[in-house]
Amino acid sequence: MSRYLQPKITVRQKVKIAPALIYSSIGIAFAGVVSLIMFLYSNFGNSASAFASADEVSTTAISFEVNLAGKPDGFFLTPEIERKGKCCNAVDSDNCIEFSVTLDKNAEGIKFEIASGELPVGSLYYYIDCENPVEVGQPVCLSGTHKISFCKPGNALNSYRITSFSRAEFPKDTSVRIGGPAIILKTDGLLSSSVNWKSIAPGYEGQFNSCLSNTNGSMISFLSNPNCPAYIDYAVSGTHLSACGNTQTVTDTVRVIIFPAINIQFIPASAIIPAGGSLNLNATVTGGKGKFNYQWFNEKNQSVGYDSALSISTEGNYTVIVKDEMSETMSSVTKTISVKQSNCYQPTGFTINNIGASTLKIGWEANETVYGFKIRKRVVGEKNWSSSGTILPYNNRTLTNLIDNTPYEIQIQTVCDPMHNDTSNWSQIYSFKTKSFCNNPDSVKIISVGDTSAQLKWSVTDNAIIYKIRLRKVGDTTWILKNQSASFPCYKKLKGLEQNTTYELQMQNECYWKSGTEFTKSISFTTASAKTTEIIPAEIKPEDIGKFSIIPNPSSGIFELDLTTGDNNTYQLSIVNLIGAKVYEASVTATNGIISKSISLSNFLPKGIYLITVSNGDIKYIKRLLLSK
Repeated sequence: MSRYLQPKITVRQKVKIAPALIYSSIGIAFAGVVSLIMFLYSNFGNSASAFASADEVSTTAISFEVNLAGKPDGFFLTPEIERKGKCCNAVDSDNCIEFSVTLDKNAEGIKFEIASGELPVGSLYYYIDCENPVEVGQPVCLSGTHKISFCKPGNALNSYRITSFSRAEFPKDTSVRIGGPAIILKTDGLLSSSVNWKSIAPGYEGQFNSCLSNTNGSMISFLSNPNCPAYIDYAVSGTHLSACGNTQTVTDTVRVIIFPAINIQFIPASAIIPAGGSLNLNATVTGGKGKFNYQWFNEKNQSVGYDSALSISTEGNYTVIVKDEMSETMSSVTKTISVKQSNCYQPTGFTINNIGASTLKIGWEANETVYGFKIRKRVVGEKNWSSSGTILPYNNRTLTNLIDNTPYEIQIQTVCDPMHNDTSNWSQIYSFKTKSFCNNPDSVKIISVGDTSAQLKWSVTDNAIIYKIRLRKVGDTTWILKNQSASFPCYKKLKGLEQNTTYELQMQNECYWKSGTEFTKSISFTTASAKTTEIIPAEIKPEDIGKFSIIPNPSSGIFELDLTTGDNNTYQLSIVNLIGAKVYEASVTATNGIISKSISLSNFLPKGIYLITVSNGDIKYIKRLLLSK
């Protein structure tokens, strides 16, 4: 940009000059005004800014308004013009010209000169604010806004120049981005031929001078490259020509901070829209400075998004433009990707079977036309999925190493072309819960009730060490807790109950390493209203006699035997293997028509089928037991 400032003129005669265009004078009052107008008109397009205005005043001299704000080292040059009128303390024989000068905040002085034309006779001085005479051509320290006036006899055509002297100014620290355009580094107030630039850090002196267009001059350019470090410090020195009369060498350091180039990566790199769905395309950006702004365009150049991710349901070419905090000076970065449509559909017919404590089996409809399938699972409530590798086109899979008694979510995906990331969307979420290694009893029941007591019986569970029992009167909030070791039979008499009162009861199994997840559902019973023998909660029906159950069956050797006899007689219980060898025997007595017994067989018995017989004379009940270790 030119440092020359075109004049804003106030002619104290009959001359008027407009702001943007210079119109013909009306009633030209002095000679040579036509040449003034032609000079301004011919030079208007080459100046950084142009000001021209005039007021018609009957007295005083021609006046120029000179605004050098923003141009600490600029200058102002008038066209050739005659001096006219009076100002300040001019004598009658003087003709004057006057300037209202506003200096930039970084200016430190001016110099007033007669640039062309015949010099007036005698000593030549100009005045600052009608005081302080200064010899024409000599610089003077000055700042702010002042009135400059020059008066001499005669009115020869002269042009006048006012030059502003800048303080010594060095460029401020600045930032660039690798791959961006060159930036300008400029000094003010220094003799251009004396200015020297040299890198001083990091590395040895001059190591990064190659990033500069040259190392001498008041204005140079800096261009980054991939080999640039994170910053470069440059020492700048030069000779300051001061308007205040002294000349000195000044130095400073400017730092250029260099940010990495903006790099855009699309995820997924192979952009394929799943069949029947949409693609979530992400533009992952590295490098640059600060916060990024995004704008997406389709191949019709229509704006379709303003985030790092874009949901796409129509194939075609998509372009993202990324800007950082430096994009006004360093430009933006653009990248385009081609998005294709897939015909790879989700699996169908999904099933979950054989749920165990740490395993389960899943299945789906076979599809021999695809490459394979993927499965992913996670514990309910977790954010991240655990994904399997690609399974060849089978239609089932057994999942292992699951956590017992834990709810899971699972999804499945079809893989059509793994080389091009051609896959279906993930299926809907299917949920399941693994079984517990420490299950609560399957059967909990009250087998008899009295007025202040009740008999509780439950089924045997694997891995149990303690059975926890809790009961309370219906309506109470506080539970009464009772424990029974698993080494005792699965039977307990509850004592100290209140007459004619309804209770609720729950149980929980505690194993060696953990407890059941929660207590069982409540069962309820009501004690009798007066002292009486224990009664059966429900009358035994004839069709119930002979009901014989073993829980669990198959069994590891610890199980619960229940037999409804309908009497209170004593029976012989025996267990034999298939060749008739007896492995267990005991005498059992029915209570209230029911025989209940917890049995623990020797750990040394082999696996196989055993026969359990409960007999009394001609009455005989037989049940088969499968022993599994």
